[in-house]
Formats: sequence, structure tokens, C-alpha cells
Amino acid sequence: MGGSDRQPARTKAEKRAEKKALARKRREERRRRELRARFLRTYLVLVLVSGVIALALAWWMRR
Repeated sequence: MGGSDRQPARTKAEKRAEKKALARKRREERRRRELRARFLRTYLVLVLVSGVIALALAWWMRR
């Protein structure tokens, strides 16, 4: 009746495997966030430098 729908107890190996899988998932998420941040930093710098150069050229051409 009441006890027939219980999940079987997990073994130590299953718990360890689950823990490793969660750790791997966290590492992958952290790596993805770091790659995205590096990408944004790189292109933000490029955009800012390009903008400054464009403004300097525009100012210089108007003189």
C-alpha cells in the first residue's frame, strides 16, 4: 500500500556520480560565463578605441 511507491536507496557510487556531474555542470557554467565576459570586454575595448579614433579623425578632417 503506502510503501510500494518509495524510491530505492541510492548507493555511494550513485551519489558520488551525481555529485561529480553537478560539479562538472557548475564548472561548465562558470567557464561559459567567463568566456562571455572576456568576449564582452574585448569588443567593448575595440568599440571604444574605434569610436575615439573616428572622433579624432572627424575633428582633424574638419580643421
